[in-house]
Amino acid sequence: PRRPGDRGPDAAAVGGRGMTQWQEYLKLLSGLSRTLEQLTKVETAQTDAGDYSSSFTPTKNYQWPGGDASARAISWSIAKAANTFSIAPSAAQELDVGDTVVIRVTSNSDAVITAESSNTGYASVSVDADEKTVTIRGTGEGAATISIHSKGSANYADASATLSVAVSRKT
Repeated sequence: PRRPGDRGPDAAAVGGRGMTQWQEYLKLLSGLSRTLEQLTKVETAQTDAGDYSSSFTPTKNYQWPGGDASARAISWSIAKAANTFSIAPSAAQELDVGDTVVIRVTSNSDAVITAESSNTGYASVSVDADEKTVTIRGTGEGAATISIHSKGSANYADASATLSVAVSRKT
């Protein structure tokens, strides 16, 4: 059994997965009458979201119940964080041919912001990644849907938003 003060796996080893990881850890160590000092933990520190594992091997002169002294592994993971993604303005936009509207993107993610128009004959888009803005330009009379995305971060979930644009001729 563990001694008072033994802490079990550190935060990196449990990877934010809660009791499942602790149960797996305790299952691995069940039946041992030794302390954690009698095991060697092998892992590479991780900070990005993903699936990982750590291995535990009894130190010299120790073994698992049954006599085995080979490494035993625990799988763990770090989940992607929520992306607090929004656009402003977010309501449908009306503009004239040749005019522009700037959409501000707010995101806690380090992902690249991209945008596309469903019909560039009516509305085109350009992205300023540094300013996190999308500029929509009316190119012809008609309607288009603008899709704005935050995708590809190692640590944040993908997110997107759409915006309707109606373009008319100046009168």
